[in-house]
Amino acid sequence: MPRFSSLARSSAVALAAAVLAAAAHPANAHAQAIHPTSVIKTSGGALQSGRYICHLQYFPSLYTYKLIDFTDAKTYVWLNGEHATGTMRYDDTSGAITFTGGKLAGRYHAVYGRRDDGHPIFIFIDKSLEPKPGAYDLCTLRSSN
Repeated sequence: MPRFSSLARSSAVALAAAVLAAAAHPANAHAQAIHPTSVIKTSGGALQSGRYICHLQYFPSLYTYKLIDFTDAKTYVWLNGEHATGTMRYDDTSGAITFTGGKLAGRYHAVYGRRDDGHPIFIFIDKSLEPKPGAYDLCTLRSSN
């Protein structure tokens, strides 16, 4: 019986260590205090039309890319598996993008701006996952219209 007790004790210690290690993992620690829009130096401004490629902001290696074309400040084209056109409302002061029609309406929103080097980017946000790290895609301009 003492052997079983020491085995059980070592298993409990190993389990506790694994739980603590998982909690201390950078991805889990980061999930507690994420700031998805911190990559945007200046929000808003003129919306750069073109094709944007997106990947999960906090887990870029675990994700297949999304492609979105902004035709102008009122129209987008979703390019994942199909070409689905939709409408949107863009606030050039705050950078807020509200998808008002099409596949993205009601489920997603975004914040547009520019990085510190001036390159246009936006954070594409899945409302059903927000504020979890998996809710945020970082989108960068791939080609201009």
